[in-house]
Order: sequence, then structure tokens, then C-alpha cells
Amino acid sequence: LLVRFSIKSQRLAVLVAHALDSEWGAEGQRVWWDETSQLLRHKRVAGLPLIVLIDANARVGSIVSSAFGAEGAEMQCSSGLHFHQLLVDHGLALPATMWPGPHATWTSPKQGARGHRLDYVALPVAW
Repeated sequence: LLVRFSIKSQRLAVLVAHALDSEWGAEGQRVWWDETSQLLRHKRVAGLPLIVLIDANARVGSIVSSAFGAEGAEMQCSSGLHFHQLLVDHGLALPATMWPGPHATWTSPKQGARGHRLDYVALPVAW
């Protein structure tokens, strides 16, 4: 879901998305991330401050950049590579990765499974 709206004089775009998981394979995930990034370049939202609320099904943090910090880091997976690129390309950052605290947003229903950080809020780096 991608919407643009105005609050007083501030125009914004908000993307709410659920990325493909690993069952779709690396190529399926790459295509999804590429198409999502292209959608964010649409003339109706390009240039607007963008907020992203996403179940990214992606692990990130082992490669630190302007997009995220090392707090709660997990080994970046292939989907994380594409997510990372989308964040950098669109000037976004994950603020929750920049301070300590609990980071898991999902835990497998399998007994004894550990939690993972797969869900994110991304905000413009300029903010």
C-alpha cells in the first residue's frame, strides 16, 4: 500500500508492505525489491518525504551504513542486501537499529526458536 497525503502544509508518502520470504527464492525476492524500489520512484511520490512500515523478511545490520546502525545486528541475508539497497537509494534509515534494547519482532512458532528482527519502520535520513 503506497499513499501520499498532506498534513497541514507537509506532504508525505507512506509505504506499508510485506516482502516475500525465502520460500520465494533469491530471484523472486530480488524482483520484488526491484519492483518496490521502482514504485517509490513514481512521479506521484518521488521527492516526497517517505515513511516505510514493512515486514521485510530481511536480516540486516552486519554491514553498517547510513541506513542502519549495528544495534541488534544479524548477518545480512540476500533479501537484506536488497532491502539495504532500497533504503540507501531512497534516503531512508532504520532508527531502531541505532540504540540498544530488544530488537526481535518475530519468533518462529517452533519450540526453542530465537527471535529475529524482520519488521521495520524506515524514516528519511534527513529527519
